Amino acid sequence: MMKELKLFPDFIEPTNILLKDGEAIYFGSVLNLNEADHYLHTFLENISWKNDRGITAGKSYVSERKIAWFDEKSSLHASIARSSLWKNEIRKLITLVESYAHTQFNACLFNLYATGKQGVGWHCDEEAQQPRKATIASLSLGAERRFDFRHIHTNETVSITLEHGSLLIMRGVTQHFWKHQLAKTAKISDPRINLTFRQTRPTRQQFSR
Repeated sequence: MMKELKLFPDFIEPTNILLKDGEAIYFGSVLNLNEADHYLHTFLENISWKNDRGITAGKSYVSERKIAWFDEKSSLHASIARSSLWKNEIRKLITLVESYAHTQFNACLFNLYATGKQGVGWHCDEEAQQPRKATIASLSLGAERRFDFRHIHTNETVSITLEHGSLLIMRGVTQHFWKHQLAKTAKISDPRINLTFRQTRPTRQQFSR
């Protein structure tokens, strides 16, 4: 069951949860309960979600989780009317997240995890098409899930529970020194949507998870 939140969540002092070599700033809930619920249900019902497909180690794969990609020029993996969602719901969230990140974003990758049995393994967000020290803002909607970081060189680990309506901002050299994962669990049956806001380059086609 999803944890019942207060209508107006308590303020949490922004905290860098990483021990060194980067910043992962957790702001707690930046949406009240009604707002978070609204966005969760709007995206669940209005996005045509598709399984992520790709090639790793020479083998093709189809992910359990589903994704949608939005930017100002395209809406890959989404057959919805981009003009309505992009200009309204998504644009409102970008403006909100930018106020915390002090960075402008022009794209968003959505991830849908139907239950706790779906997750994503250890990885660094793809940097080849991003500027060094890129900022990525991650907004969580739905079921609370554990999110882990592991240092690439020392194997030190840090974990945090991401709440409904909460914001985590990764910046600096984080992607160069830390991998992260969304751990699977059989204890959670509710869906979670994760929005990762990014700044694309003109030739950008798509991002990794």
